[in-house]
Amino acid sequence: MSSTAGLTTMITIDSADRNQIQFTNPADYIYKLPQTIRNAETVELMMFQMIRSEGSVNSANTTFTLEKGAVTSTVTIPQGSYTFGVTGSSTDFPSALQTALNTASSGFTVTSNSTGNLVISNTTSYNILINSETSRLLGIAALLDFNGNSNIGFERGAGKQKSSLSGGNHLITGTKTPDMNGVPYVVLSINDYHPNVSLSTPMQNGFITIPLENQSVGSRFSVSNDLKEKKGVFKLGPTQTKIDYIKIQILRPDGSLYDFKGYDHQIVLRVMRKDGQNLTT
Repeated sequence: MSSTAGLTTMITIDSADRNQIQFTNPADYIYKLPQTIRNAETVELMMFQMIRSEGSVNSANTTFTLEKGAVTSTVTIPQGSYTFGVTGSSTDFPSALQTALNTASSGFTVTSNSTGNLVISNTTSYNILINSETSRLLGIAALLDFNGNSNIGFERGAGKQKSSLSGGNHLITGTKTPDMNGVPYVVLSINDYHPNVSLSTPMQNGFITIPLENQSVGSRFSVSNDLKEKKGVFKLGPTQTKIDYIKIQILRPDGSLYDFKGYDHQIVLRVMRKDGQNLTT
């Protein structure tokens, strides 16, 4: 009786080699293999290399909706890397947020309280509608859904938050310190290889989670075979043993595409194939 998983094929992917006319975004493309791999039994991520390109404020959290009286407007925070609680910083986040709010409306002040949480103040009542990435950025978890009904608790902070009157001002106060680190991880999806179980749909449909913590913007880093976050080998099902192409998606935790700002990345996969079988026939 022949053994299984006896032959090794390495698939080396550089997103620069994709069809850049058809797939303009390096976070979402199909990489067609130059030859078909048959009798594949397992797939394992050996290396993933990328440049971290997103700062504190990026295309996922740069805007949110402001409701003030009968007027609805879009608040846009300039994209970039910010600091919070750093005296005299030229990239002070509360200052940037206050400017953005007053550009969309008027009368806003943004400060932090004694516990280091964000405080947004206005003399008039107002609401903000935020997605999950903006919720992390601001340190504010919405108590209502976007229709004004009570959240059920699985929204990752997304929804509508109403101001409350306190000391003559209408306030929205954060429940945690604003996160200036950008997204903590991205989800790498490969074909229909889904080894994860999670409440998060992007993670449920992903192959592996790539940590971004402690990586500065503009730095190149690599997830290699010995990194603790690396998951195990993915066992292919009977309909997955023939590999003609690799479909790659790299998503933020909220399911939106990561913004590489044109930078390419590299991936190495190890495919174990059944012994005694030819690669291309």
